[in-house]
Order: sequence, then C-alpha cells, then structure tokens
Amino acid sequence: MSRVINYSGVTPKENRVVFKTRYGGRRVMDHVFAGEHQAVPYSLRLFFYIFATVLLVQSIALLLGYMEAESLFLENGIMEWTQIFMLLICVALIQIVAQRTPEIHEGAHIVSFLPLLACVRELDHVFDTQLFDGAWQLLATVLLLYLIGFTLLHWPNVKRQTHRILAIPSTGLFFAGLLMVLVFSRLFGQRSFWELALQERNIRLISRIAEESCETFGYLLLVFGCIELLIFALSCKVDVQK
Repeated sequence: MSRVINYSGVTPKENRVVFKTRYGGRRVMDHVFAGEHQAVPYSLRLFFYIFATVLLVQSIALLLGYMEAESLFLENGIMEWTQIFMLLICVALIQIVAQRTPEIHEGAHIVSFLPLLACVRELDHVFDTQLFDGAWQLLATVLLLYLIGFTLLHWPNVKRQTHRILAIPSTGLFFAGLLMVLVFSRLFGQRSFWELALQERNIRLISRIAEESCETFGYLLLVFGCIELLIFALSCKVDVQK
C-alpha cells in the first residue's frame, strides 16, 4: 500500500515551512535537502546548467561571425526573441508547478506572471508597431489588474503560500535572475558608464551589447530557477511503502 507525501508549507501559527506528513520520522523537506530523494540528480542538473550557459555564449559568438553585431542586438532582433523564448519557458514551468502542487497553487500562479509581464515589456516594439502606440502598456495594465483581482480573491492562500515559495531554495536563483535583468543590466548598459570607461563618444552599440547580454544571462538564471522549482516540487512528492 502506498500513499503520497505532499509538501504542505507553513501552518497558520508558524512563520516557517513545515511538512505535515513525515517520511520515516523526518520531514520531507529535510529528506529532500539531504539529497536522499531528488527527482533529477544534482550532477545531471549541474551539467545541464553549465552546458546551457556555454551553448548560449558560443551561439552568440558564432552568430557574430556571420552577421553584424548591431543586427544581432537590435530591437526585435535574434537576441530579443531568444529572451522572449526563455521567458515563455519560465511561464510554462511555473504553471506546471502550480498545477502539480496544490499547496502553492495560487502563489505559483501569481509568480508566473512576473516573466509574462517581462515578456510583454520585451515585445513593446512589436505591439506598438503592429497594433497601436501604447498597446504593450495597455496589455501590461490588464495583466496587472488581473493579478490584483486574483490576489484579493485568494488573499489568505496567497499570503500563506508566499512564505512557502520564498522558503524554497530555488527561489533565490529566480530572484537573482530578476536582479540581473531589472537592476544590473540597466546599470551596466548605461551609455554614460561606457563613455567613462572607454573615453569614447559613439559607444551606443557597446552599451547595447552589454545590456542585452546581461539581460540574456539573467533570463537564463530565471529558467534555471524555474527548473529547480519544478524539481523541488517533484522531489517533495514521493511514494512511501507503508
């Protein structure tokens, strides 16, 4: 006879992550952290992350050998569509987590809208040229209103599940990617910074390359964080022989 152990999160009286069901007298979280049950082995994940990073960088270097850098990094160029593809992967992975883990369903559903909003922002040029000026802002506003309404409707669950999600280690990797995209890439890609660094006037392309490269790596970190979140959710659901 088997039963399923589910990751249950915090209780109303505790401001920390706990698990209602124990595996062999130990909490499932401790069981997973100890490496005794992992849906995907650490070594395989590490190899994939290194391989994906190297593949991305080498692909950019290869493309630079066949096309102008300005064409590669321009608005609506290959790099931007690569970023959009990675953001959509993040949305899909987080939604899978939300569907497979009822204990954090509402919270994960809300988190999935962060990369979706970033995707809308990246497509601002497409929306403004193909639809009308300000179309991306209207779409982003609609998504934000939906998020606010969903949050208010499920506020008790959202508040409780936010603590659970923030306690998951992979969340740190996810927010590291957001920090890279929203803060570091903007500062590192400032034209004034590169003017001071290179003592040149016309350095628009260099600043563009720096900003887009940092954004791309940040989105890659987001993908890695979403993969880790999915693996964590899968690892916390194990069949136990009674």
